[in-house]
Amino acid sequence: MNGGDSDYSSFSLLELFRSEAESQTQVLTDGLLALDRNARDLAAIVPLMRAAHSLKGAARIVNLDDVERLAHAMEDCFVAAQKDKLKLNKQRIDRLLAAVDLIGRIARLSEAEAPAWLAANALMIGEVLVGVYDAADPGKLDDDVPEGASPAPSAPPALPVEDKIAEPQPVARDEPILKVNVRNFDRLLSLASESRVTANAMQPFLQSMRHFKKKQLDMLAALDRLAQDAAASGVHESFREKIQSILAQSDPLRQALVARLSDIEAYERRLLAGSQEILDEVLTLRMRPFRDGVQAFPRMVRDLARSMGKDVRLEIAGEDTRVDRDILARMESPLNHILRNAVDHGMETPEERIAAGKPAEGMIRLEARHSAGMLAIQISDDGRGVDPERIRRKVVERKMTTAPMAAAMSTEELLEFLFLPAFSLKETASEVSGRGVGLDAVHATIRQLYGAIRLETEAGKGFRAHITLPLSQSVVRAVVVEIAGEAYAAPIAGIERMMTVMPEEIRTLENRHFFTIGNEHVGLVSAARLLELGEAAPPDKALPVMVIGAGQRRYALVGDRIVG
Repeated sequence: MNGGDSDYSSFSLLELFRSEAESQTQVLTDGLLALDRNARDLAAIVPLMRAAHSLKGAARIVNLDDVERLAHAMEDCFVAAQKDKLKLNKQRIDRLLAAVDLIGRIARLSEAEAPAWLAANALMIGEVLVGVYDAADPGKLDDDVPEGASPAPSAPPALPVEDKIAEPQPVARDEPILKVNVRNFDRLLSLASESRVTANAMQPFLQSMRHFKKKQLDMLAALDRLAQDAAASGVHESFREKIQSILAQSDPLRQALVARLSDIEAYERRLLAGSQEILDEVLTLRMRPFRDGVQAFPRMVRDLARSMGKDVRLEIAGEDTRVDRDILARMESPLNHILRNAVDHGMETPEERIAAGKPAEGMIRLEARHSAGMLAIQISDDGRGVDPERIRRKVVERKMTTAPMAAAMSTEELLEFLFLPAFSLKETASEVSGRGVGLDAVHATIRQLYGAIRLETEAGKGFRAHITLPLSQSVVRAVVVEIAGEAYAAPIAGIERMMTVMPEEIRTLENRHFFTIGNEHVGLVSAARLLELGEAAPPDKALPVMVIGAGQRRYALVGDRIVG
């Protein structure tokens, strides 16, 4: 579409084009990143040709002339590369990725804002188009920019920052996706949950019926004994006949009660299974593949690394792992922080890596999997890692602890300081990192999701972050604890362990009670006092406790009784 005389009357088809553009631009991005890693993979070019051709046709239908020309030039470039007339080197891939960004941005424009945006960015659109024409020309861009050098002046301009920061769109799959209003889904989840609660309410009724059955059997047994006693004592024959008549009449009632009770138990099993299946299916509607939240990261890592003169590749494993859509959305920013830190802090330049005996290309691995009913995410890299001695010196310099205490700290304890606000190992701040807010924000978000994060490092070899999260935020498994005579539910995801502490294990320091787990002192905190339900009694008996938190913020909440 041109910025001047274009006809916008056909924008009723814009939604159709937007859906096509979302899926095809993701195919183009993934394919170009694959070719960036292996330019000889000619088989990877075929889906790129198809994606560009599909975009060209879709743009023609809605009269998006600019997108049609961009897609056509990209298709020419892919055809030439497939025929081995040109090499898709890093410079050409940079220009093609810039075109993909631009097409994605145009596709997200509404009918109302499109004319003004296209007119205001006409120069930039022209420069990106020229960049793609250059990429399709076998006589240009034959040599890659040397590692660490600045991009060539003819490199296409980047999109404005506000245009590049967009929530990743899900890739179209073979399985059709039905969009559901959030309010309708919440209502459906509420009804499914009520159905489950109603099914569970059958259990007390069944218990009362079983109790009634037992009472009936006791009564019939008493009548039977009465009949035997009557026969032995020689009471009148008519009395014995009446007792036998009562026993004979009660036997069908006993059999009927047993049959009805069996029917009710079978009904309860079907009701429980059906309500649980409905709830599971409704919860499944909230689950999305892990790829939907991370598909923009390989491109981000590549572009960030190249801007720093580094060569880094992101590998993603467990893309099909199912994750709650809310968790996936809220984890996008923390994962972004960790990956950017890995590129900026952890990764060396190609020259430094070669000198250290490593491949010139650095590797970051992002993996998601289900483990023990939780979502486990691991981010690892093969960079320089974090030097624990630097953290030790930093915490002493900032008077966060004394030198003797810092010297006694383990590597795991030292890494906990990285989560503190305004704590950074970089001497100067940049646009990427160094302000000391990245890992602090990561830690806060993960705690809000009832998750945990643990760091590991090996100097010169790499850095790892292990994140554990609940699979869903819709249903929370909880431990029921009695506190001051009332029942409270504590989310299991926030509890490290449940245990009983004996009185002889409790120590006192400055009127504070604590006990020891391994070599670590854990403070005892009265849950009743915390909830302002009254003062706790002195610890003179075995105490049921829930250990929560980590590191120096690890505590044991004391309740009255663990219900279940």
